[in-house]
Amino acid sequence: MARLLLFAFSMMLSVLTQDALAQRFLGDSINLTCNDPQAARRLASWPAHHPKYQGVLAVMGRDQLDSNPKLLDHPPLHFPDDILRAGYEGTVLISGLVDTNGTTQFIETLEVRLSQVYGSQGRFALDSFSLPTMAEAGFRREAINMFRLAKFRPGYRDAAAVPTLVCMPIDFRIRH
Repeated sequence: MARLLLFAFSMMLSVLTQDALAQRFLGDSINLTCNDPQAARRLASWPAHHPKYQGVLAVMGRDQLDSNPKLLDHPPLHFPDDILRAGYEGTVLISGLVDTNGTTQFIETLEVRLSQVYGSQGRFALDSFSLPTMAEAGFRREAINMFRLAKFRPGYRDAAAVPTLVCMPIDFRIRH
């Protein structure tokens, strides 16, 4: 009986997985600047470590642009099933370079914030110490995949496209 209930619960979760995610970065509402001071400092020091881009690179929130980069399209963000079953949600703060063609390069996660919405289920109850690490790695992997395949309109300065370093939060939320 317990196995049947666990199976029914896991089937229900797999159906809900498709609807479990609230994506913040749709349309014009995307915020490509880092409000986190530590992340902003890391972005500001980025050009010094990439000499190829010195003098031509713009950093969102620091440099003046005529037109900021805009997210045009992205693949669906996948909420990892194991992490959903464990009850975790979180936010990944990610940065990357949007080049003059609108593709992304040099993608890096700056921070992952986790919270557990409900207790662990099934096999996760036995190994609860590794759950936060598993959730952080899963969210990081999915955020990087989404950002890597996203298509942007590049930033413009003086009517020319410029490579722009952007930062964006990607939320993984369970709808209650």
